[in-house]
Amino acid sequence: MKRKLFYILLTCEAALCIIFCFVKLSWPMLFSSIMAFPFEQIAHVLRMLSLSSPTGNVIAFVLYFLISLIPLMFLLIFSKNHKLKAEDILLLVLTGILFAAIYFMINPATLTNMLGSTLSVSVIKAFLGV
Repeated sequence: MKRKLFYILLTCEAALCIIFCFVKLSWPMLFSSIMAFPFEQIAHVLRMLSLSSPTGNVIAFVLYFLISLIPLMFLLIFSKNHKLKAEDILLLVLTGILFAAIYFMINPATLTNMLGSTLSVSVIKAFLGV
């Protein structure tokens, strides 16, 4: 049974890799760096939603806020089930990092203005993805 499940998972992974390959060929700017995945795609969707309408802007802001708070939600769930350890504080740090990284992925021109024009947008996105 375990071997059959393993083969099913490998087949699903292969199908996803093929799909991502075709998507990358269709929209090369959406996949500039493997290190920026999935933040670049999330930021792209949030930016499109934000620029679509005032209502879309509010929805994009709420989604940005909720996505960035995911590590904090895990911390709250874990704190109910077991005693917190010192390394659980990293979830708080990750929440702050997500706020900044996704914001700069949505608005890459903000960071290029701060760092200067010597770095390309794809390099900056790869740096933020790390």
